[in-house]
Amino acid sequence: MRMRQVIGVAAVAALALVGGACGGDDDDKKDDETTTTAESTETTLAEISDEEFNAQVEPLLADLEAAGTDLCAVLEAASATGPEAAASTEAQVKATVDAQVEILRAIAATEPVDTANAEIINRVADELSAAAEADGYTTEFLQGEEFTQVLGAEDFSAAIGSYQTRQSSECAPPADETTTTVAG
Repeated sequence: MRMRQVIGVAAVAALALVGGACGGDDDDKKDDETTTTAESTETTLAEISDEEFNAQVEPLLADLEAAGTDLCAVLEAASATGPEAAASTEAQVKATVDAQVEILRAIAATEPVDTANAEIINRVADELSAAAEADGYTTEFLQGEEFTQVLGAEDFSAAIGSYQTRQSSECAPPADETTTTVAG
């Protein structure tokens, strides 16, 4: 699994937001690629150094900061960048969790602030950080039950759902790269 996908998992539900912001093409789903997908999850990516990993996380964090409190910009930043390798050391797991926490906090801080839902998202960010620290930032944490439980909280899903509603009304889909000419 690519690390940009793992970082995006910080908001499993937020990935739905991010996916919408990217404007995927459902027509691509016509081809049956289930086998390819299953095989790709079993592939082990080459490990990279902590320095290389951090160098790949830094642009994500910079883009999140530059996005400010604009929901659409935050979601675009969260979906556009991230490490190409899975976290393979404690330092890389910490960097991954820290990036996930920053994504959640950036979503919660978007204007206008939805105080009730922002509090839930920030609480989950705190719980995610605390759980990873208590686990010792092991590589198993990102695949583990506690990680899933923290991000699977019912109130978190509802809070993220409110941002998904905002996204669908506030964020314009990307312009289609193809144009159609109507002969008249």
